[in-house]
Amino acid sequence: MAEDGSDVNEKKFTKELKQTFLICCVCSEVFDDESRHPRLLPCLHSICFTCLHNVVKDETVQCPICNDITSVPGGDLSKIRKDNTRRDLLDFVNVRTMSSEIKCSQCETDVAVSRCAECKDFLCKQCAHAHNVTKVTKSHPVSTIEELKSTSLTNFCGKSKCQKSGHDQYTVDLYCYKEGCRRPICTLCALTEHKEADGHIIKDGTSTYEQEKRETDTFLAQMKEREKEVDKITNWVKYEILKVHERSMQLEENIKTAFSNCRELLDKRENELILQIKQHCEDKAKVLNQQKARLEEFKMEIKDSISFTDGVLTGYSKAGFLQVHGQINKRHENLYARRFDQCPHRTANMTFNAVNMGTDFQKHVLTLGIVDSVDIDPEHSKIETFTGQVCQPSKVIRVSLFDRERRPFLEEKADVQVRILDTSNHPLTPFYNAVHSDSDNCFFHELTRDEPGVLVADVYVCGLEIRKKIKFAIKDSKLPPVGVKKGARAKDTGRSKTIKPQNTSPASKMNEKVVTGNQPRGSMDVRIEKHLSLPGNEGCGTIVITYTFQSGIQTENHPNPKKPYTGTTRIAYLPDNDKGQKVLKLLKVAFERGLLFAVGVSQTTGVDNCIVWNGVQHKTSRHGGHLSFGYPDPDYLDTVLDQLAAKGVTEVDL
Repeated sequence: MAEDGSDVNEKKFTKELKQTFLICCVCSEVFDDESRHPRLLPCLHSICFTCLHNVVKDETVQCPICNDITSVPGGDLSKIRKDNTRRDLLDFVNVRTMSSEIKCSQCETDVAVSRCAECKDFLCKQCAHAHNVTKVTKSHPVSTIEELKSTSLTNFCGKSKCQKSGHDQYTVDLYCYKEGCRRPICTLCALTEHKEADGHIIKDGTSTYEQEKRETDTFLAQMKEREKEVDKITNWVKYEILKVHERSMQLEENIKTAFSNCRELLDKRENELILQIKQHCEDKAKVLNQQKARLEEFKMEIKDSISFTDGVLTGYSKAGFLQVHGQINKRHENLYARRFDQCPHRTANMTFNAVNMGTDFQKHVLTLGIVDSVDIDPEHSKIETFTGQVCQPSKVIRVSLFDRERRPFLEEKADVQVRILDTSNHPLTPFYNAVHSDSDNCFFHELTRDEPGVLVADVYVCGLEIRKKIKFAIKDSKLPPVGVKKGARAKDTGRSKTIKPQNTSPASKMNEKVVTGNQPRGSMDVRIEKHLSLPGNEGCGTIVITYTFQSGIQTENHPNPKKPYTGTTRIAYLPDNDKGQKVLKLLKVAFERGLLFAVGVSQTTGVDNCIVWNGVQHKTSRHGGHLSFGYPDPDYLDTVLDQLAAKGVTEVDL
């Protein structure tokens, strides 16, 4: 006969109860009242006393389930609480499962037919009769095994007896609140060892249970909510793990496609060069063949003249020779006087010059492609708001990015988006890309409004929300925005814009203090490739800049003094025109002032203590456009001039 749903659920409950509370997590043996009695660790996992001796080491016990460490001063395992609550649970499970006959706890030979709720003993028929007539135990509640099979766990357990020697006839129905005690006690305990005159605070056990249970229920509800939060984050992490593998495969395909395209370009260039060779060869061969034909024709005329003359000299009579010798000599004179090129019109002198295919090509190959791996931590990043300097009413929202170790994120390639909400979380603007500030290594968004009010900024970094939304009010404020420079006002509400520094005169420039950075010692080498143009800058050559830094030790001006940093080589490209030369000169000034590089976390590798860009864009690729840090990019040189000016490097310095 099939089991109904209640029987299935009952068996499942009993099995889970046994697995969770009645089995040692080390040896997997069922707890008993002897050597394998349970000891409860602070992490709420239980180990039998036998196994506890095996896992104690250096006065500590490490939980085999959660690895939590419990200190055991002097190695005294008796200080780890004995769990006396498992006896009733064990009997409850044994009755429910009845995998074998339960022996009488008194005579230990006959099969038990009942159980005393106070003594916690199973009784055979004879021992049960004696139990019911004995003066001390005849008032104890005794239930048959069949009755117990349908009894709830609460009723099965009944009232607990005091475990203290000599108090076994008293139930634990009081609770001592004194600091250092805080445990259930019996009436005899209250009269002997827990006297109120000695400072003990005795409360009714039932009311204490209700009070403590309410507090525990509150904590339990909080823990269940925390479990949901952890489960949510766990699922998020699992999702990211899957996405990491998916993204890895996708990027691998992208890289293969990109390099396949590069190989196609190389193959195309190879075929073009081979075609050029063939064309040159065909042109040379055509000219040479024409020259050869003319020479052979001339040679044939000479040969025919020589042959005729030889024939006349050997076969003609003297009179016959004299008749034609004038014509022969005239022919010879004409042929001998005829001019002809005495060198080939073309030669086989052709060469292949592997321009940009040696060391230059090696360096260029090392700059092909960029893998970005952004590990910004939204929890540790900051949002601040300041009153704008340009106009009123306005507000500047500053986003400072940090990684998991709270290290500042120094590079500018991060997707930071800001939108503005009202206090009911209704969007007032779409998402705008925040603008990177080179001087502060922060991202800014300036909001302008026609009227003051309380608004909410919602900030996302790489698709992840930074903490909670931040509320702010647009009103007059004397607190200046840190690191924000003056710039033109944006016309549209909530529009992002680059904040540019004010123009300065040469006189004021001379009076200003020169800004210097903590760029490590390195070299800046420049060469010109006149034969090679950059896309969008045809008609001029290419300026190739090579920055070289050796590995070294950070100074007091760096993020981690006395720690080593990793050296690097960076190659950048500029068009060799008037504006490109101007930018080159300003870059040299900035390099000398230590402003182009810094020591920090590499965005591409996530490794700390590396030399990284410091807020001045460089084109590290010849091709690919703006998104690939290459050309064409019509606004690039103007952008670099603005970024250098923000660092105090202008034409006045030239």
